[in-house]
Amino acid sequence: MSQAVDDHCHRPTLERLPKSLPVVASPAAAKAAEKLGFTSVQSVAHGEEVTVCGGRLRVRATAGALVGPPWSTRENGYVLSETVPGGIKLYYEPHCDFKSGSVEEVGQVDVVVTPPTSQVVLGFPLVKGATENSKLLPSLRPKVIIPLFNASFPQSGPLANLIKEQGSLEELEAFLADTPELRGCRGESVRLTLALAGVDSPTQEGAAEPGGSGGCWESPFVASSSCPLYEDEHVQVADGASAAARHLGRKYNLYGSTLRENALVDFVLDAVDDIRRKYLVLAYGWQLLGVVKEAAKDVYFRDVINPATSDQTQQGGTDFQRLSKLISDNSSRQGWAVGETPSIADVMLYDIVDLHCRMFGCKAFSQAYPDLMAFRGRFAALPRIHAYLEAEGCSRDVSTYGDTVPGT
Repeated sequence: MSQAVDDHCHRPTLERLPKSLPVVASPAAAKAAEKLGFTSVQSVAHGEEVTVCGGRLRVRATAGALVGPPWSTRENGYVLSETVPGGIKLYYEPHCDFKSGSVEEVGQVDVVVTPPTSQVVLGFPLVKGATENSKLLPSLRPKVIIPLFNASFPQSGPLANLIKEQGSLEELEAFLADTPELRGCRGESVRLTLALAGVDSPTQEGAAEPGGSGGCWESPFVASSSCPLYEDEHVQVADGASAAARHLGRKYNLYGSTLRENALVDFVLDAVDDIRRKYLVLAYGWQLLGVVKEAAKDVYFRDVINPATSDQTQQGGTDFQRLSKLISDNSSRQGWAVGETPSIADVMLYDIVDLHCRMFGCKAFSQAYPDLMAFRGRFAALPRIHAYLEAEGCSRDVSTYGDTVPGT
């Protein structure tokens, strides 16, 4: 419980909850919880922390919203840190009201829950998202931002017309796009495609593509665009890597030279999409399901990668086998996925093979698919691709929560 005021400490709701539930609260909210009959209440002052959930979660209080006169004690913001391996660190303060020193002590977090807008009553800001996120987010440098729309409900009464909203989600997204330290390092397939085509890739500093106003970044806004965004003079593509790949393949003549080759490119992109969907479940789903990560990786290897078992589990795990056969069948024509020259199909195939090589180790993947590993080496050795991979830039992390395995 972050605050004791009624919209944060809603008594009709709290009265219906089991009084044995553990409560972590600001000092003022703790008194309210005790009056309602809760029997396990921990009051946490600014800078203090407690451990809950059998030691699996650490809760630290930060200086949050000032809801009274300037001399009153601020309410709480919170940092929730999972103590399990690969655990997430999350910051939450519902008013985007904070003391800089209290937040700076937190360090970098994985997730920030914050309002993107401000609510102002007669010139007094109750919620400060429109003005204070520009200070909060560079300090915490989150990978993911969850926007809290705490005024998006019907309002009536004499004060309703006095509450004015300032700012917008779009304005916050524009700020993120213009702030290099808050951009992600993904959109890798787009960068690889531009490198293969001999086009200068947009950098984290926002360099534009020649002839266009484009950039390549990943917005951390899960509510609006959680996939890479590519923009040029023709389109703005934010529908995942496959949509951007198809557009760039056509734009730079990397889509094959015949109708048959066009169809084979589509086949490869569809197969890579199938694998990527399964991989996302592995990368982000194991924690949600309460599964040990190594056990989840073992199941994934069995169902998706291992050619001896993947076609027996009925989990659609034959994509790598089909891609391997395609490379093997085309070995007499330079060993590319489609045709005699690299195409967008090779970019996407390299990206997914390299991802799995680093997740499971290149030795294990090579034993399963030696021809795909040989393909990976050929593609990485292309002069433009080699120059891109050797240049300084984003690290090729496996995932936000995965392990980075050297691609040697």
